[in-house]
Amino acid sequence: MLVHLAIQDLAIIASTAMDLAPGLNVITGETGAGKSIAVGALNLVMGGRAKSTSIRLGADKAEVQALFRIRRTSEFAASLRDLELLDESTDEEVDVIIRRIISRNGRGRVWVNGVMVNVSTLSSLTRGLVDISSQHEHATLLDASAHLDLLDRFGDLAGPRERYSAAWEDLCSARAALAKLSERDSERLQREDFLRFQL
Repeated sequence: MLVHLAIQDLAIIASTAMDLAPGLNVITGETGAGKSIAVGALNLVMGGRAKSTSIRLGADKAEVQALFRIRRTSEFAASLRDLELLDESTDEEVDVIIRRIISRNGRGRVWVNGVMVNVSTLSSLTRGLVDISSQHEHATLLDASAHLDLLDRFGDLAGPRERYSAAWEDLCSARAALAKLSERDSERLQREDFLRFQL
């Protein structure tokens, strides 16, 4: 869950920060107030493409920081542990801080929990952590083929679904192998019958 988002020198924003509560959070404002910039900042934290032109006029760099509170048992936490970006504690929930700096010279830097990583690592690491939906994207709710995926994601069933898919593939492979063996056995019996007839 996104808990805090801080933006500095991005587009028209000199400095701002927002705290988000559990559940539904709504950001409202007039046209040009910076709602899209906040979404763009979140996209940068998720490993989105950065442009030096998005740095505020007169500033040398832009910075975005996000604080996420995640379950220690989540896939995201497991990925962080694999990269040694998460300490081993017994807390049920842990905080993850992602910081990204965009420089005018094109050399940006990214930190996850104080450890520098590259943007591609950040992008693959945060995939699925946040869904950023654009205008009219709610239309996917009417697409029946997307319903199962939405339900699985809501129920945090990605892990069990992957295990089920792997088990299903193994079962299909085993059935195919059994069918092949049965066919070979049938051919062997026919050959045996033919040879007996010849004898």
